[in-house]
Amino acid sequence: AKCDEMRKIMFRTWRHMARSWGCSTEFADHVLTQAVGADYLDGPNGPAIVEMVRTIVGLNSVDTVVQACLAMENMDLREDCKKIKNPTLVITAKKDMLTPMETGASGAGAQWVADNVPGCELIVYEDIGHADLVECPEKTIASTINFLRRAKQKVLG
Repeated sequence: AKCDEMRKIMFRTWRHMARSWGCSTEFADHVLTQAVGADYLDGPNGPAIVEMVRTIVGLNSVDTVVQACLAMENMDLREDCKKIKNPTLVITAKKDMLTPMETGASGAGAQWVADNVPGCELIVYEDIGHADLVECPEKTIASTINFLRRAKQKVLG
């Protein structure tokens, strides 16, 4: 919901790297090391995710990357989170460096969202990074479908 100082430094560094290196392979690889868990990169799908992220990053302009980083650095959704009335699911991972469960005092991570959205369900994956839909898509899809079924039942009766 809000970056802490550590995440602001991370995104500020990404901005400077993008300006210096462009949307290069080296920049993409650096982003990847902070977005995906080490176990996934070391696994059989590691080479494919490296190529995918290099391609995606390479398709963006430096200005797009810079603006996205600025948006993440400056975003503060805490007041918006407190207004949510609908069933809400937050999926996070203990090893997520980008949107962590816990942040420093100046931020608000996934645990903060779960604590401040009434009735929020929190799922925490143990051994992945930020990219749950890449690292464990079947698990994430099943969790989401199950949540939506429960939410539908709760809302519609």
